[in-house]
Parts: sequence; C-alpha cells; structure tokens
Amino acid sequence: MWLQFQYEKILHKQSNPGPEVTPTFGNPNGNKECHLMKKIDYRKAVAQDITDLIELRIQQLKDEGYPETNNIRTDLNEYFLNHISNNSSNNSSNNSLICWVGTYQNRIIATAGLCIYQLPPTFSNPSGKIAYLTNIYTADEYRKNGIASYLIETLLNEANTRNFSGVRLHASELGQSVYKKLGFNETRDIWI
Repeated sequence: MWLQFQYEKILHKQSNPGPEVTPTFGNPNGNKECHLMKKIDYRKAVAQDITDLIELRIQQLKDEGYPETNNIRTDLNEYFLNHISNNSSNNSSNNSLICWVGTYQNRIIATAGLCIYQLPPTFSNPSGKIAYLTNIYTADEYRKNGIASYLIETLLNEANTRNFSGVRLHASELGQSVYKKLGFNETRDIWI
C-alpha cells in the first residue's frame, strides 16, 4: 500500500486571461527541452482509447503497490464509458471526467484525468463543484521527460477555463515531486 498525500492548487483568475500558457519542461539532466517531448502527441481521450486507459490504470495501481485481487476491467470500462468527456459513442455520458493522453508512435504512454464532482455549496465554494486530478500515469520507460507535467498543466488550464478556484489531488510518493514543482501545496484537511 502506498502513502497518500493530499495536495491543492489555487487557480488564479485573470481579468484578461491572454494567450493560453504553454507548459514548460525540462529533463532531469538540465533545463533543455527533452528530445522525446518533441515526438509526443497530446489529445483528449476518446471511446476508442478505453482499452488502453484500462490497462494503464491497472498498471498504475500495481506500480503503487496494490495487489491485483479483483478483476476490475469491466468496472473500469463502464466507468470510462459513463464519465469520459467527448465520448461520442455514449450519449448518456455525464462528462465528469476530462481525460488527456500522451501518445508516442501511436501508442498511449501517459494519461491524466480531471474528475468533476459536486458537494453541497459552501461559503468559499458556492457552486460546490470540485475539480480533482486523478489517474495520472506515465509508462515507466517514458518517465522523467515532462509528460505528466504537460498533461497536468493542460488539465489545470481546463479547470481554470471552467472557473474552478482550485484543484485537488491525492499523490503517491512517486508523484509528489511533480505536484510540488507545479505549485501544489500539501494539505491535511481530509481524513483518509
């Protein structure tokens, strides 16, 4: 079992947002753009990606130390079909998951999702809507190239566009450094 760390990033609204910010990257050996980054294609996930998303999710759970005690492929398939944004094959999709993928040589090698859910309104969050980063995973051989950072920054831009005041996540030890670099702050306001 892995440790969970809760993080939150407050999004700053601008009265004139200007051009969309292009995420910046570096490799672990310096500040130069990694050669691999130039070959990665990024896009929103679609229904045809669900099989790959399922396999990446299962590998993520294994990498985080969870034993594969149940076959969750059917449940994951149903989840992605019912929640993924822009799922044209399912008119009943509630669009509560905005999922982006990174592909290399036509293979999905990374994914990240922004899950939108509803809580009762509060004074600090009158809509009650929460943006939560989830399912952030890069295949082992492609890590440390800025791919997850790019996907996260893309989702942060989506959250900002949708007027969320902040984004939450739970991090494994593997992801902590990425989130800290992107400006997330550790919080301790939730019981797990």
